[in-house]
Amino acid sequence: TAMEQDSGGYLWIGSNEGLAVFDGVQFRSYSVVDGLPVNQVWALAASQASPGVMWIGTQDGVARFERGRFTSFRLDATGSADGNSVHDLIEDRAGTLWCGTYAGVYMVQQGRARLIPIDNQTGAVSFIHPISDSLLLVGIDAHVYRYLPQQRQAQRLLTIRHFSEPAFGMTQDERGDIWIVARDSTVYHIRDREIVAARRLSFGASRLGGLSVIVDQYGYLWISTGDGIGFIHRDDFAEGEIIRYTTENGLLENTIACSRRDREDNLWFGGFSKGLCKLAERASFDFPLTDLRPSAMNRAAAVDSAGHFFVASGAGLWEIWKNPGDKWEKYLHRLERPELPGRIYSVDFARDGSLWVCFAQGGLREYRVTRHLRQPSTLTAGRTLAAGSELPQAILLGFIIDRNNHLWCSLMNAGVVQVDLSSGRVRAMHTVATGLPDATVLAIHQDRDGNLWFGGFEQGLSVFAPEGDGYRLQRKLTTADGLPDNFIRALLQHSNGEMWIGTRFHGIAILSANGCETISTKDGLLGNAVNCFVEDHSGRMWLGTSQGIQYTKSATARELVTPERMRGRQIGTLGKWPATSGVWALTWEGLTLYAPERDDLAPAPPPIHLTGLRVKGRAVVLQNGLRFSHDENVCEIHFAGISFREAGAVQYRYRLIGADTEWQGPTKQRQVTYATLRPGTYTFEVVALNAAGVVSRAPARLVFTIVPPLWRRWWFLGLAAAGLSGLVVLLVRLRVRRLLEIEKIRGRIATDLHDDIGAGLTHIGLLSEIALRQYRARPAPEAGGNPSPAAPDSIENAISRMGTVARELSTEMSDVVWSINPKHDSLEALWHRLRNFANEICKAKNIALTFEVDPTIARLKLNPELRRGLLLIAKEALTNMAKYSGSASAAVRLQLEGKALVVVVEDCGRGFASTRLGQGRGNGLTNMRSRAEKLHGTCAITSAIGRGTRVVARIPLP
Repeated sequence: TAMEQDSGGYLWIGSNEGLAVFDGVQFRSYSVVDGLPVNQVWALAASQASPGVMWIGTQDGVARFERGRFTSFRLDATGSADGNSVHDLIEDRAGTLWCGTYAGVYMVQQGRARLIPIDNQTGAVSFIHPISDSLLLVGIDAHVYRYLPQQRQAQRLLTIRHFSEPAFGMTQDERGDIWIVARDSTVYHIRDREIVAARRLSFGASRLGGLSVIVDQYGYLWISTGDGIGFIHRDDFAEGEIIRYTTENGLLENTIACSRRDREDNLWFGGFSKGLCKLAERASFDFPLTDLRPSAMNRAAAVDSAGHFFVASGAGLWEIWKNPGDKWEKYLHRLERPELPGRIYSVDFARDGSLWVCFAQGGLREYRVTRHLRQPSTLTAGRTLAAGSELPQAILLGFIIDRNNHLWCSLMNAGVVQVDLSSGRVRAMHTVATGLPDATVLAIHQDRDGNLWFGGFEQGLSVFAPEGDGYRLQRKLTTADGLPDNFIRALLQHSNGEMWIGTRFHGIAILSANGCETISTKDGLLGNAVNCFVEDHSGRMWLGTSQGIQYTKSATARELVTPERMRGRQIGTLGKWPATSGVWALTWEGLTLYAPERDDLAPAPPPIHLTGLRVKGRAVVLQNGLRFSHDENVCEIHFAGISFREAGAVQYRYRLIGADTEWQGPTKQRQVTYATLRPGTYTFEVVALNAAGVVSRAPARLVFTIVPPLWRRWWFLGLAAAGLSGLVVLLVRLRVRRLLEIEKIRGRIATDLHDDIGAGLTHIGLLSEIALRQYRARPAPEAGGNPSPAAPDSIENAISRMGTVARELSTEMSDVVWSINPKHDSLEALWHRLRNFANEICKAKNIALTFEVDPTIARLKLNPELRRGLLLIAKEALTNMAKYSGSASAAVRLQLEGKALVVVVEDCGRGFASTRLGQGRGNGLTNMRSRAEKLHGTCAITSAIGRGTRVVARIPLP
């Protein structure tokens, strides 16, 4: 009922069952289930003010489609059926919607609709058409008006007899002329407000179907009626013949409901009940014929210089021509010839213009052709070359007539007979024995040097060169010489000297000075069975294959172009169409005339759209700036390029900026999947290429971001870097601190070695010197007597003191080594060593020992300096207790008080007056305090005579 093409190229089709949107490959349907107010869709209009919006006129008001959603409203608030039955609508650039209904014209502005009387007329509206921004053409009842919306003025152009329903169809061509078709099949041509011509069709006056008229890019009128389509060029409208197209010409039905011309100049016709029909290539004319054998050495049909076609068939000889009224005619010549049995296989014209016809079992006959303007030609029989008489007895497969006016006829399993048509005598019989590749020859061609090429049924090629009055074998060619196939079916030399060879199974071979080149389905050939060739006026080579016609893009190119309408047909014979740049082709179904120059206008670039997005199998609404989590990294993107001319040949190139460096494709796939994408921002771009290779003006784009996981985001990485930097600084500080501690320990060790060990060793040295001196000072021996003994007590005393000092030095060294061993950095190691020392010293003096450790501090880590200081303080206290206290018992406790480690050593011995602290002969008490202070702690010593002594060292933990 209605058709419209939107700004994106999609074709919208309205019907009584809803709405469909077509992208050239797939239909998307909508109905009341999807939001339409009713299923009866009668008018469609793409928005001028808001591209992408479609206005839909229905039987019950208007619907607006935008971004996949419908909104609807009624025009007549009273609910009148006439006022809400919308038959046409348009939106002007200002956004005003004009709706034609059975009750008149409604204007819709800002969501409000009001009835606008046109010359006081409010009847059934046939059409509303914008002539300009300020002028509408409106058909109401029997009248056509020019209406000025701003001035509210109307001018009546014409009045036509009408029916009760809308009765007009109209269009305006690029010249500004208006064409109107009325219900009675009268077509009006209006120019400058005047009717310059009016013609009534001889068909189409019907109450069924719609009325519409289209003007294509070539200036032809296509008039849709209830009984077929009228076709005529607008310049011939006044007097030319209007040709009628019906189901015999390929229409699905004769009752046409609506029509539309798309941006690629395809014509669409919607049938009343049988669907949609597209007329894509109006450069061709089809003449259906029956009982044809098109593959007869490219001579199953022939055409003369006047454009009369003669086609061989089982029923006779068809003649097809265009009469002076520009109308095509066809006629079957029965050709009475009882002495020449068999069907007509091939035909060709001799140099004198006579037509030679080949009868399969009978022979050859010449016919003189007398042409008439409005009648079929008269064929007068002339010479006959009968099989078994002038010709060998065999089945004739076909023939050619060369430039010397010699006829070469192929005989099944018998070779080729050469006939001089000038004299009418047989010149020679060529067989396998004389050089033919095969007993059955299916292709014969004379090259520009006069050589004859013979293509055998299955044994390759033979080339014969002229020699005197005859021919001699020059060479043979087979697969061993580079041919792709020995089954030869077609031969033709291009004007550039290349020899084109068509084979049965492996495509084309092209022989040139550069060698042998091949073309097959791998290179874009429709089918590898090639039956015929022809070169057109521009040097393009046309190929007839088992799957359709193709032609080279230029005289030197190998790129092939495929006319869509000729795809899928088995082509048997090709030839030039006289007086045009076109060609003709014979198939098993009939004769087709094709004029490609009418398709030379540059095709429109195909629009490209993104149609869907799925992320990890989940459908996502398309919009730029989408963000997905790091695990949503599998994306499936769908797209569609809109081209209705050879829609199946549309290809795509795409890239994903951020992942791809180059464009991918081309491919016919309408989707692409990206898996395991890394976090980052991506831009997907896709373009479409139509059958002619024209690319979309701009790619369709989708920008999306895959967000990195938490641990890879910038702020987290910043915090991590800061934390790592802080950790490094901390580690460096700890390292420096550790190095300082080690340096400090080394210094302390050096000091200890110097002070304690050095002093002890010096002490030992002095004692040894004393002992040695005393030994030497003993009295000299008397004559004959023994030496006088030295004073034994003094020497023994010196040696004893040396031993004591050595043991003390050993203990000192043991303490130093223990304190710097990392294995002993816990408090547990400290108490073990201290307990062992306490047990040894108390056991030697028979002192009962109590040793207590707070179990909560066993794993406490201590640095070497702290360990050694505590150990020496406790050992000093225990040594003093053992030497001087005379106590029968002693107690040692290690405990934690707050953040300080406390070591307590106490006894119940004799004690001493606290006033004597620091006045003893030794430095023990002073050393304990000094060591505690070096560790930033304190050492308190309390004692009283008869009440024992208590030493408390309190050292803060670092």
